Amino acid sequence: MADEKSLELKSLIRRFTDSTEALDGLNERMKSLSATAETLTRTNTGVSEMSEQMRKFVEETSRLVILLSGAIEHVQGAVEKSVNLLDGGDLSDVKKSLAQIQALLERQEAKTQVELEQAKVEVANLSAQLVALQANTAIKLGNLPAKIRRKYWD
Repeated sequence: MADEKSLELKSLIRRFTDSTEALDGLNERMKSLSATAETLTRTNTGVSEMSEQMRKFVEETSRLVILLSGAIEHVQGAVEKSVNLLDGGDLSDVKKSLAQIQALLERQEAKTQVELEQAKVEVANLSAQLVALQANTAIKLGNLPAKIRRKYWD
């Protein structure tokens, strides 16, 4: 009978040990899930901030292009009217000055086009980074258990 009690006691101790190990494993898994959730939250915040910055950049660039286009059209119109006016008289110095102004405007327009192309490249780069971050976030969210995903992101 003492052997039976000894076996029951050993079995009970083994069960407590197994339960403790299972709880420790569960605790580690919960810590891992918590860290993943925190990382995803930071990533999501970063994506949102980048998206907002890109939106502002595109708006500002678009506004600038519209303003420059309008200014170039006005100056070009004024230069053309001046040249037409000067064609009828002996104002060769003024014609030269206007030609220099027109050349300057053309160089400025070319420079503006280069800057616009650079802005487009930057927007494309930012868009690619945003897509990569969104894909990374989607993958990480997909790896989370459904219960945690619903709790924090749905």
